[in-house]
Amino acid sequence: MTEDQHAIDREQLLDSGQTLYCCGHCASAYLCPDLPATTLDHFYREHYRQLFPFMASNTPNERLLLQMRSRELALHRARRLAQSLPRHARVLEIGSGHGAFLGSLHALRDDLQLFAVEPGHAERTLALDGAPVRFIELEQIDQVGTLDLIVLFHTFEHLVDPVGVLRQLAAVSTPESRLAIEVPDAFIPGATWTAVHPAHTCYFSADGLQRIIRLGGWEPVAPTNCTAGNLYQEARPAEEGSAIAPVTPAQREAFLQQARDAQRTPVSSTRRMRLKALQSVLGADRVGRLSRWRHERALDQALSTPTQAIVLGAPVSLVTQEQVIQRALDSMKTRQSLRLADVNTAKLIDLQEDAQLRQALFRAELCVADGMGVVWAARGLGIPVPQRVTGIDTMHALLQACAIQGFRPYLLGARPDVIEEAVRKLQQRYPTLQLAGWHHGYFNAEQEPQLFETLRDSGADCLIVGLPTPNQDLFLSRVQARLDIPFLMGVGGSFDVLAGRLRRAPLWMQRAGCEWLFRLLQEPRRLLKRYVTSNSRLIMLWLPAWLAKRLFG
Repeated sequence: MTEDQHAIDREQLLDSGQTLYCCGHCASAYLCPDLPATTLDHFYREHYRQLFPFMASNTPNERLLLQMRSRELALHRARRLAQSLPRHARVLEIGSGHGAFLGSLHALRDDLQLFAVEPGHAERTLALDGAPVRFIELEQIDQVGTLDLIVLFHTFEHLVDPVGVLRQLAAVSTPESRLAIEVPDAFIPGATWTAVHPAHTCYFSADGLQRIIRLGGWEPVAPTNCTAGNLYQEARPAEEGSAIAPVTPAQREAFLQQARDAQRTPVSSTRRMRLKALQSVLGADRVGRLSRWRHERALDQALSTPTQAIVLGAPVSLVTQEQVIQRALDSMKTRQSLRLADVNTAKLIDLQEDAQLRQALFRAELCVADGMGVVWAARGLGIPVPQRVTGIDTMHALLQACAIQGFRPYLLGARPDVIEEAVRKLQQRYPTLQLAGWHHGYFNAEQEPQLFETLRDSGADCLIVGLPTPNQDLFLSRVQARLDIPFLMGVGGSFDVLAGRLRRAPLWMQRAGCEWLFRLLQEPRRLLKRYVTSNSRLIMLWLPAWLAKRLFG
């Protein structure tokens, strides 16, 4: 449009010579004139990570992905979109970044055909985790055939011609195709003029985003979701001839007022100087780590739900043992898949570097705190974990319920002699319990397919696995989608306790949170170094998080 465009103010963060305009047709904003490709490339290489240190890292690795919560945010998005996709659907992500979304989507649905547009070649496979993705250029979209799902997560605001790209995407869609877009919510209360910079060429309100989507040949399927400073919108291809109502003066004025409010906190002339000085002293990499540390709590809050919190990078379900048992029984009754994972101090430390373990825990529908260290750390950060939920206590309660209600568990783990003895004692304790079968835990990758067949043929209602960490969680994560067993859980070394090879702590020690001490006295050689190392590292993780909570709220 060339008419009814309202100049708001010039871009100040980089002083690029651009001006922010409000479009009188769609009530969104854009920077004009467009920067030449060479200038924009120079901005990304020289200025972007300096101005926004959250992204700065000399060595992109698992620590960076954890601090950014890349895989965890991606899994949240993938779960939202995966279930409604047909078999062998074709999925395209524009601006795939490190590849976390497509990697998570492949883990949930390995039948999908995945495509991506990502100009940054250096890091675009960092979080793909082996997902088979075909990378293409934006101009090649029409060569891949029709698409079932197209996603743009924090990419749409970078496009010079968003309407043109949407029309290009509409041309390779079917009436059943779906579009998902997430962008920053422009000028939300408290926003400042630092939000305007050359990397973001477009700025949207909820109403403006829907209007742009309609102009591009798509129809929003629900109201725009506005959370945590972001706008999320899904859409389907619009019918030909769909009318687009013009923006009203009130809608345009409302957006302009938001921009004027942001102008009241202009860019400080010393902001870049302070950042540059800090980076010259500490280095861009350290400043980036400090920036991400400051924002970790906000990211965890965005990932948290009323029933699950993030504790030092680990998911912890805010449930009691009784609630876990009820959900397990409901799962077996309805045949709806449910996996119970657990996190203790050692796992919490391991997942800081082990992306596979971290994802296995996040993919579980429930992940309980099976360690007083985790419970105390969470409560110290203001997270109301109701109680420690141990694997062995949950297993006993579940087996008792199975004996009463006629559900058939399958037991997997421990040495052959240990699992045999554990089964014998269980049958003595619960005479009416019918087991679907049992198998020792000494099998290798080549034997897994045959084991899967055995489990599939068993007709089990639940699978209880006792393997070492992290093998237990990785195994359960692999088999959940392949087996028609509704409820799955891990119990670690509980079969050794059942068989009488190890003793549990007295009840008073369990209630006092000292069960770890009783275990240490039984196996000092195996556990002493592990406890000293993991507990000291937990304190080193917890203290900065506690400090961040005190400083930043």
